[in-house]
Amino acid sequence: MLKPCPECKREISDKAPVCPHCGVPITAQPGTQTNPVTTQQTAQLWKGMQLIGCTSCIIAILLCIPFPTFGIIAGFLGFFLFAYGRMKAWWHHG
Repeated sequence: MLKPCPECKREISDKAPVCPHCGVPITAQPGTQTNPVTTQQTAQLWKGMQLIGCTSCIIAILLCIPFPTFGIIAGFLGFFLFAYGRMKAWWHHG
């Protein structure tokens, strides 16, 4: 159902939280309930995985000089963990 905006008087949806034309917040009518919109934080699991990946990459740089094979393996593992953590964080929380 459409109703007029209290500010610009254009027709807007009665479910709109703000006027799409002028941006004024629309207050709820008495007796109607609105659900607040919450923003989710990125899960700690994915942040931890990214941190472990970055740490592994730093260790890989240090290991490349004395142990080239272990450094390369640690580098690939670190990059994979970091990339996987970033993708999962994006997938779950946009």
